Amino acid sequence: MKAILSFYSDALKIALQSIFAHKLRAFLTLIGIIIGVASVVTVGASISGLNTYVIERISFSAVITS
Repeated sequence: MKAILSFYSDALKIALQSIFAHKLRAFLTLIGIIIGVASVVTVGASISGLNTYVIERISFSAVITS
């Protein structure tokens, strides 16, 4: 158990050292992740909104024609 904890603490220490040694790379990676998540959320919301709009228009035209 102690060996596993030691392994993860060493891995975390190395990861943090790498992040602080390469600040620009870490910043650009973070910006890329933020932009990617925001674009996926935006596309999902747009598709959902368009789906709702189309369903409303179809049901509205069905009421008018009947």
